[in-house]
Amino acid sequence: MLIEQVQIEDGFLNGLNVEFVPGLNVLIGARGTGKTSLIELIRFALGASAFTEDAARRGHQQALSVLQGGQISLVLRDAGERFVVTRAARDEAPRSTRQIPSVTVLAQSEIEAVGAQATGRLLLIDRFRLNRGEIDQRRVSLTSTLRSITAEIGGVRDELRSIKEQISDMQTVRSERLYAVEQQRDLLKSIAATENDRRELVELQARAAMLGVRSGVYERTATTLGSLRQTLVNIAEGLRTIEPWPDSAGENDLLSGIRQRSTAAAQALRTTIAIVEAAESDIQLLIVDNASDRLLTDERARASRRAFEELQAGAGALTRQVELLTEREAQLGALEVLADERTKRVAELQALRRRMFEELEQDRTEVYKSRFQITQKLNADLSPEIKSEIVESGMTDGYANIIASALRGSGLHYNSLAPLLASCMSPLELVEAVESNDMDAITEAADIATERAMNMMTYLQSRSLADIVAAPIDDAVEMSLLDGIDYKRSNRLSIGQRCTVVLPILLSGHGELLIIDQPEDHLDNAFITETLVEQLRKRQTGDQFILASHNANIPVLGDADLVVRLASDGRRGFVEHTGKLDVPATARAITSVMEGGVEAFQRRAVFYQDVLGDGHE
Repeated sequence: MLIEQVQIEDGFLNGLNVEFVPGLNVLIGARGTGKTSLIELIRFALGASAFTEDAARRGHQQALSVLQGGQISLVLRDAGERFVVTRAARDEAPRSTRQIPSVTVLAQSEIEAVGAQATGRLLLIDRFRLNRGEIDQRRVSLTSTLRSITAEIGGVRDELRSIKEQISDMQTVRSERLYAVEQQRDLLKSIAATENDRRELVELQARAAMLGVRSGVYERTATTLGSLRQTLVNIAEGLRTIEPWPDSAGENDLLSGIRQRSTAAAQALRTTIAIVEAAESDIQLLIVDNASDRLLTDERARASRRAFEELQAGAGALTRQVELLTEREAQLGALEVLADERTKRVAELQALRRRMFEELEQDRTEVYKSRFQITQKLNADLSPEIKSEIVESGMTDGYANIIASALRGSGLHYNSLAPLLASCMSPLELVEAVESNDMDAITEAADIATERAMNMMTYLQSRSLADIVAAPIDDAVEMSLLDGIDYKRSNRLSIGQRCTVVLPILLSGHGELLIIDQPEDHLDNAFITETLVEQLRKRQTGDQFILASHNANIPVLGDADLVVRLASDGRRGFVEHTGKLDVPATARAITSVMEGGVEAFQRRAVFYQDVLGDGHE
């Protein structure tokens, strides 16, 4: 992608209109003329991300301050197609007729931060990945799915745990009922109850049990429907209608079709809520009917018990006991069926989650392979001075932080336990071990005491595991600089040395627009002339670099394709000169801004000639 033209309306750079060309474009000018402001406005207009949160915040604030309510427009060219991107100070995002390709923009402070931060180094490598948007979006989608599935598993497991507790409390019901039924049979024989009496009694007890089971099923169904309705209502309450088409936007309402679909979707949601509410009404009718049936059945059962009680004391109480135990046994059977169904559902969800996690791992592997090839090429291009290494899934700090957050309040030393677990168990392995109560998996993987693993697992079982399974794990990138005969890693490099590593890597890319504000900061002239300029001269056809600089070696020795000089009258900044490097006016602009003026440049030239002569000592 190339930037062909930038236009700014309002603010400090009001009226600025500058055209850029393929190749190296260098912004020059005294301090306060708007070079940094122009770069931050371009970042703002393109919605380009920053390498650090601080740079993103400061850059956004500067762009808004410079625009002062105005807007910036860019004419871009990508794959032979020209299109316009516009963004006003009030806009939440750029306005464009097509998707904006990725672009790298670095403020002065970002270059050093890229080398210092693990995420910055990874972003630097990712700048060279082709078609990274598609696979990265798929990874985001898979992660979201993993989170959703795990949350559902947690909900089903909580329900299953409650069901199993109820089943556990009823474990002796069957044996108690068998014993009570035998007593009842003997009693009925002893009091010479008729066959019809015995049959009616058994039927009443069976019906009471059936109605009791129905009551439990109806109540659970009502709870499920109530939860579904509340979820739908929450969604409906958050809906917003599409604004009316204003007359000032044109005669025809171009949003009419979209508005109809939006209205239809909202109506469908309201219809769905009404359907659920109707289902709730139906279940309430069933609950009322069932309660009425239970009252009638209980009344018949009481009459039967009174009749038996008149024949023999205690017969009514025994009959009531059998009735209650029969109902509880029936409820136990229903709960066991429900527990089996919920167990199968958990297994299905876990299998689905495992497949999703495998897909995510495959994507991670593909991304790693791509990054590995990039580092190999960079090493071939920049060897031996600069070396890049990549460790697959080596960046686990985010994962460890999520584990630590989940264990906070547990009384465990989570600051040491979390990194240990993150280094030896994948998010899925840890979550599955917790869900299945597999303490051995944790003790063996993390090599920790059984009691400690048990305490940790027990605490995590009461927490949501969705964040853990979706924890970010990425490759780790290390960059080193040759210092003498040894390589020094990023964490041991000075600010200037980190810039010495980052800039050649940035300039090694091909195809992606690169914009840098004052890359010479923290660098000595030797590096600028021997390395930085050399990389700029190696640019390929079709590349576009836009650099703001105060160092004359960058446009001159870098053989700039275009030099843009900015100036300011104190109230606003403007373009004073635009031209190719071999134009006299451009040479004057460079010498006046960067070399102290033509007279100073000529005096230095005379001085060097007098001292050095023809180059002989």
